[in-house]
Amino acid sequence: MVCHFVRLQAFLLACLFVAGSATVHADHIRPAFVATSQEVTGGILGTNPLLTDGLNALLASNLETSPFLLEVANLDDPTYTNDPDITLNAFSGVDEDGDPTNNASGTNNFIVTPGSLDPVTGDFLSTFTGGNITNGLLTAGPGTIVISGIPLNDLTVSANFSETAAGSGIYEFTSTPTAAFLTETFLSTLPAPDPFTGTLVDVLTSFGIFPDVDADSDGTNESYSAEFVFSGISCNIVPIDPTPFDGFVATSQEVTGGILGTNPLLTDGLNALLASNLTNFPFLLEVADLDDPTYTNDPEITLNTYGGMDVDGDPTNNNDGANEFVIDSESYDDNGNIVSQFPGGDIVNNLLTAGPGTIVISGIPLNDLTVAATFSETTPGSGIFEFTSTPTAAFLTETFLVTLPAPDPFTGTLVDVLTSFGIFPDIDADNDGTNESYSAEFVFTGISCVLYGNDFGPGGPTPTEDCGNGIDDDGDSLADCDDPDCATDANCATGNQFRRGDVNGDAALNIADAIALLGFLFSGSAAPGCLDAGDVNDDGANNIADAISLLGFLFSGSAEPPAPGTNCGVDPTDTDPLDCQNPTGGC
Repeated sequence: MVCHFVRLQAFLLACLFVAGSATVHADHIRPAFVATSQEVTGGILGTNPLLTDGLNALLASNLETSPFLLEVANLDDPTYTNDPDITLNAFSGVDEDGDPTNNASGTNNFIVTPGSLDPVTGDFLSTFTGGNITNGLLTAGPGTIVISGIPLNDLTVSANFSETAAGSGIYEFTSTPTAAFLTETFLSTLPAPDPFTGTLVDVLTSFGIFPDVDADSDGTNESYSAEFVFSGISCNIVPIDPTPFDGFVATSQEVTGGILGTNPLLTDGLNALLASNLTNFPFLLEVADLDDPTYTNDPEITLNTYGGMDVDGDPTNNNDGANEFVIDSESYDDNGNIVSQFPGGDIVNNLLTAGPGTIVISGIPLNDLTVAATFSETTPGSGIFEFTSTPTAAFLTETFLVTLPAPDPFTGTLVDVLTSFGIFPDIDADNDGTNESYSAEFVFTGISCVLYGNDFGPGGPTPTEDCGNGIDDDGDSLADCDDPDCATDANCATGNQFRRGDVNGDAALNIADAIALLGFLFSGSAAPGCLDAGDVNDDGANNIADAISLLGFLFSGSAEPPAPGTNCGVDPTDTDPLDCQNPTGGC
């Protein structure tokens, strides 16, 4: 989980569960565009200049809080100059870092909202096929956009694309005027733009402007025609899987111990800071592999923890037990594995215990962490559950805390305040002989919610098996050393290790090995101490083909011998009749 400067969520995540890494996971982030402006230029909503100006100001402010995103899919020309076959997808998203001031930076990340996708197929609901780009002009459609639940059909869009600066890789676009409509039902939910009062529909009515489009073809006009011009700039999108799953969102967190809990005044300020930021930057948990949906007794569970964003952007309902959250990109590594997991857990009489697990805080691994929490149903039969953790020990690095503002009523950074109270790092987490971290103990609570995970999609990364975490990472029902993928892992290796091709066992592959093998095969020389080393092509036998394979590798550019190759390791195909009685040199 990246520790964003303005995100106190990172404080919570670093304190307890989530990993710290600022890398961009390109395998499940795709290039797209975010709208930076939208203006009404025609239609019935563009007939009154005063009203249009107010409406445009309202649209501009809403783009910050409710980003409108576009993706040019099936793109073969990354310069957006000429491409004969593209598809334009339009959808909504949430800003991953929660900072609207950098939405137009050209590199910001947005998470796709589940309402933009078909819940069954995962396809975008608003898509324009059969498009092309010619000399920087994109044309796509006809297609359909769904506005307030009403489909707008046979819409064609076009926009001019250009690079912001030569070689920057950041592009911007401006559309040609695009005809659309807005429903009366939707506009009645919007406040009137300044200087008016009431709803937007109230203002339209006062100006004698009434619906002029029968979008649902029921014989009654319920929508207002509009013509828009909009512009946008490059961004990244994090696709999600539209299939929801059960999770929990943290509702409170309090410092109860450690060196950060030694001063009551400081602790109160820190807890107030944490409480105010939990609503804006949610901390999420999933009890995976769950067989008992009442969280009463389950002999085998895994606790996953994530960072994420609130789908509806309304923090007042985060704790209602049914709110929806999307998981952010930093909660997964490049292979699609969940970064922060606590395997080998169970639930006994509503007490969940999970771990030990490892998290990374500011690049420093925190190992052997075990967590525990008590679960209960809020109301019998409600299906909504809440939890309270037992005190959990952790640490926070000075490097991280120096990026956080001091809690009220203090000024400066959090480290400034700690220093003024005579509180200094007391943990040497990286074992370099110098304390760089502050100990802390936390108690936190949470309640049920709905989660949506990242979608790696076709061609995306396949989770790889971690051979030492107790989890079936790649979904083949085999974990750690029971998985054949771990056969050559140092933690799982059995038998003598060898270098394939090191026939004479001198720790090097050269022509002497080919001579030794030929001598064994045809001249009565002694057998190699490791017959597997002589099985250069790994076909389960020692024969002249092995000598040919080795000479090809040494002198003709042929491929390296199969695993373990030129590095020490065990034979992953140990079902063959050959054996390795003695390890080869240096293994």
